[in-house]
Amino acid sequence: MGGDGGVEFGDLGAPGKAAGLPDRAPGPGEKGSKYGWVWQCSLRNEDSDRVLSDAEWRAVAEDVMDRTGIAPTDDPGGCRWIAVRHDDNHIHLMATLVRQDSERRFHPRNDFTVVRSVCREWEKKLGLTMTAGADKTATRAATRGEIEKAARRHAPRPDGPSTGGPGGGGTTTAVLPSRVRLRQIVSQTAATKRGTPEFLEELRAQGLRVHENHGPDGTLRGYAVGMAGDTDRTGKQVLFGGRTLAPDLSLPKLQQRWDSAPMPDVQVTPTRLSKVSPHDEVTALRTGESAVAHARTALAAGTESTEGIAHATADLLASVARGTDGADPGAGAAVAEVYDRAARTPGAVQPNQWGQAAQGLRMASWQIALMGMISPKGKDQNAATVALLLALGSLVAEIAASHQDAHRVHQAAAATKTSTLLRTHPIVLAPPPTDLAAGMRRLLQQQAQQAPPARRAPTTPPPMQQPPTVQPPRRGPRR
Repeated sequence: MGGDGGVEFGDLGAPGKAAGLPDRAPGPGEKGSKYGWVWQCSLRNEDSDRVLSDAEWRAVAEDVMDRTGIAPTDDPGGCRWIAVRHDDNHIHLMATLVRQDSERRFHPRNDFTVVRSVCREWEKKLGLTMTAGADKTATRAATRGEIEKAARRHAPRPDGPSTGGPGGGGTTTAVLPSRVRLRQIVSQTAATKRGTPEFLEELRAQGLRVHENHGPDGTLRGYAVGMAGDTDRTGKQVLFGGRTLAPDLSLPKLQQRWDSAPMPDVQVTPTRLSKVSPHDEVTALRTGESAVAHARTALAAGTESTEGIAHATADLLASVARGTDGADPGAGAAVAEVYDRAARTPGAVQPNQWGQAAQGLRMASWQIALMGMISPKGKDQNAATVALLLALGSLVAEIAASHQDAHRVHQAAAATKTSTLLRTHPIVLAPPPTDLAAGMRRLLQQQAQQAPPARRAPTTPPPMQQPPTVQPPRRGPRR
């Protein structure tokens, strides 16, 4: 199907060819725009949805092309386009971004946002599974070029739980783009430090290239980081600003986070693992478990906001990951990565204020970070670690339910998956060091199972309310 119902594939690119536009991307050293003149988009339904007719898919496709301004219904000189359906549940749209009447290039604006809005309207109208809107809380994905570059550099990537590192962590040999690995390192470091100087110092200690951005008066305004050896084709170091890694990793956001809670009152500030006793580890872990239990109670009772607790929980997960995984990302890092989006507040990135429960989580995060590596081999350390992981699983399930109540589908999905990962963490599933530890673990698991979220189970999106049948707007944006 297409704009006139009879367009042929060979005719689709005719306006572009007539305008003398190139038929390939510019090669190395060649001049030209990196943006092509072909627009593509895929629209797909859930497998559980009913099968739409060709007429219904055509109506959706025409509305998308109209509302994006690529081919308005009342503009015969708009861009040529075609929709291809080769399966029951999805179609592919393709258009040449060249007007037929003037042969001038057309540049759609905010087309991703417009398409998302159109899809949600048609989901309601056709009784399909409702999907979440774009809340701008997702981190920027690695580009195709970054992924291919990582494959060439053989960067390591954690594929989830394994048995290759401390605490059941370890790494595999799959590729990991620099942007993603840097986000992991910076997020963990930000969670375990509480000030700009020690934060930047720790990043350098981990081998990252750090660039500081100072204003005319010498004030530090921001930072950028890069992986050692990651250069562009001219040999220049590739750097990523904190905000480009994640919205809450900009320097102002980090400073706001660090100021959100007082430093914990601890008796040991180790510089070597040998200075930390098993008693110190157990104390820090039990303090974390107590803070988690308090936060879950406050969240279930509605006495503290979800936003602050959800964001502070991300810091605690990062500290636990650093303590159980060590230098190489493993199961803990995978859990923190999955949870990442559940910590962000739509429209605000992170809360402006944190309540007492959230402050307690952040203080516990710093205290656990001070312990360095956490060994789950001793029976007391093992029981305390398992208790903290299971308590975190229950708290994150409560966070998921709270997000579900607020119709934050992306955040609820991330938290729900994280809760499952915590309850099946390799440390939880690994054989206990002693029979006594085994008995303690069974008791902890039973307690976790007996404490479901106070809200409804966050397993499905909010129930859809079928609105009255309405015709969507028919006029696209005027250019």
